[in-house]
Amino acid sequence: MNQSHYLLLGLLANSPKTGFDIKKVMDKNMNFYWKIGYNQIYPYLKKLEEVNYVIKSETSSSKGPTQKIYSVTEDGMEALLNWLEEDLKSIPTFRNEVLLRLNFGHQTEMKNNITLVKNYKQLVTDRQDSLKDIRREVDQNWSSHQSYIYWILTLEYGLKISQAEIEWCSFTLNKLKEHG
Repeated sequence: MNQSHYLLLGLLANSPKTGFDIKKVMDKNMNFYWKIGYNQIYPYLKKLEEVNYVIKSETSSSKGPTQKIYSVTEDGMEALLNWLEEDLKSIPTFRNEVLLRLNFGHQTEMKNNITLVKNYKQLVTDRQDSLKDIRREVDQNWSSHQSYIYWILTLEYGLKISQAEIEWCSFTLNKLKEHG
């Protein structure tokens, strides 16, 4: 089992969902720190079903074919709780294509590196704006929910990381312009 399996268990522990519902929640609320492609969700759900951590039920839908709804089992809930209580073994790693490209920036023209960082800064600014919108929605509509504090903590992390990335982009653009 990997962390993505536990992500699905956590989402299903909140309420039963279809694969589509899972993807929708992830894209809106978790996209800044965890991504799973739509094509990965069902294989993960199948694996969870094989080990009896989720069960699948089917319900008819007025909008189309029968929907498959997944729910967490007692075994799945126990596995989720065990994972939540484990100590971290290392600092989580991240992958950043911008840093990877800049590492080899001497292979291309300076203007390409500047464009790369400008585009990245805009993407991060857009993400930050989206997180601010989600934060407002959570504050307005979910402040009495039992998970409110945890949602705020993850959103605040995303907002602070976004701000740091925006500041890094400004610093990097200045350095690249000085060097070029």
